[in-house]
Order: sequence, then C-alpha cells, then structure tokens
Amino acid sequence: MRLSARVTCFGGANVRVLKWMEVRYVNGVAEVMTVFYQYQAWLPQPGRRREQTLVRYDEAHRGTPHRHEHDRSGHQVAHDELTLEAMPRLDSVIREAAAMAAAFSRAPR
Repeated sequence: MRLSARVTCFGGANVRVLKWMEVRYVNGVAEVMTVFYQYQAWLPQPGRRREQTLVRYDEAHRGTPHRHEHDRSGHQVAHDELTLEAMPRLDSVIREAAAMAAAFSRAPR
C-alpha cells in the first residue's frame, strides 16, 4: 500500500508525505506496518526555480532513518541518524515545518 500526499501548513510551509506500507494477516487480523518513510518540508519560493528545503526525514540512503536540516541558503546543516522508533509521526513533522517557516520569515536574509 502506498500513501502519498502534500500538506500545506500554517506559515506557508508544505510537507510532502510518502509512505509504503505492508499489509499482513496474523490470525485472520490485518496488520499494517510502514516499511518506508519520507517526509520533506519546504517553503515555496515564488519566482525562483527551486523551493527552500527546511527539513527532510527519510530512509532512502542506506536504509536507515535519518533527518536532514537545511539553512536559509538551502545548505544542509545537519544529518542525524535516527532509530525507527525515533522517526517522528506526521503531526510532529507538520508542527516542526510550521515553526521553521515562522522562524525563517522572521530572520533577516
């Protein structure tokens, strides 16, 4: 099963969600388990070719979950390895993206 969506957050940030889930049956009961995550938060940049990436959570590289954080110029400033248990839920990523968008809008360029 695949879940793909875009969430528009307060402050103008967007979060792209991509999850792949497996469905398995245990004793006749369906269990759904996420096997791949990707959350990417960004700010649209009208008149520019690329959006302003804020933060990305994924497990696309080497299969281990991790977090990428970017500064106002788009440079990666953090790359943190995570455990699967530490991978945030979507609601947490939405709150983080909204807070980062608010901080970016207040900070001088």
